[in-house]
Parts: sequence; C-alpha cells; structure tokens
Amino acid sequence: MSGSVIGRERNICLGLVDQYVQTIATEANSTYCMANFDRSLCWQKTASGEVAQRKCPFSYCLNVEGCEEIEKNYTVQRICNENGSWAEPIYTQCIDILKYHPHCIVGFCRTCPDLLRETVINVSLTLSIVSVALLVTALILFGILDSIQCQRILIHKNLASSFVFRFTVLALWTIAQTMNFFQDCSYYNSMPLYEYEWICKLLLWLVIYFQVASVMWMLIEGGYLYSRFTVFAMRNINCPNYAFFLCGWGKSIMG
Repeated sequence: MSGSVIGRERNICLGLVDQYVQTIATEANSTYCMANFDRSLCWQKTASGEVAQRKCPFSYCLNVEGCEEIEKNYTVQRICNENGSWAEPIYTQCIDILKYHPHCIVGFCRTCPDLLRETVINVSLTLSIVSVALLVTALILFGILDSIQCQRILIHKNLASSFVFRFTVLALWTIAQTMNFFQDCSYYNSMPLYEYEWICKLLLWLVIYFQVASVMWMLIEGGYLYSRFTVFAMRNINCPNYAFFLCGWGKSIMG
C-alpha cells in the first residue's frame, strides 16, 4: 500500500487512542471497539455489532474515466464484535481493484496519466534523437572535407561530439526511467534492482559528465572566436590542441 497513506493512518490511530484513553471512564457501561491500526488503515471507535467501512488504502487516478466510481464503491469492511473486539478486516474488494482495475491506482511502477509530463518526455526524446542525427551528419562532413581542417574546425568537431554524447546518453536515461529498467515492479511499492545499480550510477554519471563537457566546449568555442577577433586578430598564435582537450574533456571529470 502507499507508504504515505499508511503513515497518515498510523498517526491518526495514535492520536485517537490517546483521546479515547482520557474518556474511557465516562463510557464504562458502553461496549465499543476502540481505535485500532491493522497495518494499513486506522479503524475508529465503533459500537459493538456494527460493521465499519473504509476506502481502500490506495492513491487513485481520479483523472482516469471510471476510477472515481471505483474509489467510492470499493471498500474495506470490519466487524466490531459484541464483546468489543475487532474481527479481521475484509480486503476482498481492494484485491479486486488490484486484479481488475490496476489502471486506477498508483503502484507497481504505474503513475497516473499526465499529459504535460508525457508531452515533455516525448518532445525531449524526439528532439534528442533528431539532434544526434543532425550532429552526426555534421561530424561526417567535417571529417571528409580535408581542405577545411584547422584548429577552429577541431573545436567545432569536439563541440558537436560533446552534444552527440550528451543527447545520446540523455535519451538512454529517459528510456530507462520510462521503462522502469532499474525498478522491480512486482511490488506495490517498487524496489530498486540492486544488480543493475552500477549501470544506473554509470548512466547518471555520464549524463552529468557530458552536460558539463558540452558547456566547457561551448566556453572554448566562444573564447576561441572572441580571441580571433580581438587579442589574436593580427597574430598567428594558436593554443596547443592538448590544452583544448584537457579543458574540454579533462576538466569535466574534475568538475
């Protein structure tokens, strides 16, 4: 069940127990089932012989058609016995929700439909793929045209390469998260797959690394073009290539 729902129910029960302890002396001749927490729901004080009802402890997707009725009609029942003790709660209808209406609840790696979120993910993924295709085309052209090779083109190629890696890794990360590649979805509250933890950490590290690298190469590109028009406009002085590589790719590791 949802951890936030269970935590809230537990806190409610603790408060009710303290409240009822203070008033129990005034109700000595009455038979009640006192507030009780069954590890999922808090059952408030109920008169003996009555059947208490609570909604199933799920987080519902009320924006899905038909799920609002599911939330209202499917309940948990629990009988307060004549002697003031609680019977076992009956979660049959909640189990039916898991079996026949799983699309109505959050759990097992499922989330409620969100048009804005899905649009942002799809647009981001599509633009990443298109950007990679265009940048790879540019790199091929830079590579086959020997007549234009110079330090400026070298910087261009590294800048384009940093964006190719950045968008490729970002697309892989987005797909992995969307498909819950690193989660065990057989549990209501999904569990991490620790055997894939190193892949998750590596992929996240690459996402951050290539983001920094692309920014560093943009800085190098801007600095180089600025120097060509100002400081070194009339001088034939070039910074060694290894300095650019060290700053563009090496600094990203340290940063």
